[in-house]
Amino acid sequence: MSSLLVCSALGPHSPEVVPEFARLATECQCTIIDMRVSVLGRDIVLGILLTGHWNALAKFEMQSATLANRLELVFNTRRTQATQLPDASLPYSVQIFSSDNVNLISDVTSFFVQQGVAIQELFANTYQAHQTGGTVSVLNLAIAIPASTHLNALRDQFQMLCDECNLDGIMEPIKS
Repeated sequence: MSSLLVCSALGPHSPEVVPEFARLATECQCTIIDMRVSVLGRDIVLGILLTGHWNALAKFEMQSATLANRLELVFNTRRTQATQLPDASLPYSVQIFSSDNVNLISDVTSFFVQQGVAIQELFANTYQAHQTGGTVSVLNLAIAIPASTHLNALRDQFQMLCDECNLDGIMEPIKS
């Protein structure tokens, strides 16, 4: 029976980080289900979800600590279980643009949590608009809306949040 292991790594950016962890997973007979990599400043952030038999995951845990130490990474592992979404939840994407708003992530994530909506993914960044030189914040979310939620009411409340916070937001179904 397969188990799941979630891992996170943080440390100095090096091009060998991703291939080294991918190689180790293969050597330990683990399968990478999901991997997220981001370079933030001069550091790399790595998230990995692995599946495999308990002994393969234990071997990966032991050997990954040595690898992380060699690559000067802070490394954590944790046994986990498959995501349990509410039955018949609806996948939606949310994209929000704002002038540099320090409360953007807090306001938007709090709104969805208060509505009982699960946040599955979040990506945020800030850039200088080359047309105006102003700072623009962008927030992208993948959310799971419970099927029992009245979609038009949620959409109206989301639009009210955007109006109150001076945000330009779109919420639409993810089409597979």
